[in-house]
Amino acid sequence: MKNPKAMRAMLNWDRANPMASLYLAAAAGQIASRKCTVPTLGIWSSGDTYLWEAQMKESASSMAAPWRYERIDGASHWMMLDHPQQVNTLLLDWLKKV
Repeated sequence: MKNPKAMRAMLNWDRANPMASLYLAAAAGQIASRKCTVPTLGIWSSGDTYLWEAQMKESASSMAAPWRYERIDGASHWMMLDHPQQVNTLLLDWLKKV
């Protein structure tokens, strides 16, 4: 981040992401957001420094399909590496129900 060229490259990566601009436009009320129609399991870990629990929980408001939220305590952003058995158990249970 100290190198301006590297920082510009990082920002351009995000700017080129069509989903990011879609989310921003929906948040600004410039376009109508659509609800997800695919059943979704949201798993969040208490040690995730990139995604906040509130963001995960608020995903429910974007759903028009079955939604379930699960929290894993003591894992990082890479919960599938930190607690693979717990993640796999949640996934298998979810897949049996949908």
